[in-house]
Amino acid sequence: MSADLAARAALFRALGHPARLGLLRLIWTQEASGDALARLMHLAPATVSHHLAQLAEAGLIATRQDGHHRLHRAQAAALNLNLGDVVRGAALPPRAPTPTVTACCGPF
Repeated sequence: MSADLAARAALFRALGHPARLGLLRLIWTQEASGDALARLMHLAPATVSHHLAQLAEAGLIATRQDGHHRLHRAQAAALNLNLGDVVRGAALPPRAPTPTVTACCGPF
C-alpha cells in the first residue's frame, strides 16, 4: 500500500471512534488542555491522551505547549476536506509538527 493511501486510511481510522469525534467537537472552535477535555468527556486523562495522539497522527489536531499545559485545537484545513476529495486523491493538508518537549537537560 502506498504511503498516500496509508495516510488516507489513518484519517478515517482517527475519525472512527465516538470519543475522538467528541474531542474534535470540543476543540473545533477553541483550544483545550487534555485535563479539561478529560473532565468534559468524563474519561480518564490517559484515555484522552491516547485519543489525542491518534488525532494528531492523522493531522486532525495541532498541539502547542503553554507553560505546564499542552493545548489542543482542531486543524481546520484537515477537517474542512470534502469526503469525496479525500477518497479520490485530493491533496491532504500537511500535518502539524509534533512539539518537542524539553526539560532542563535537553529534548526528550
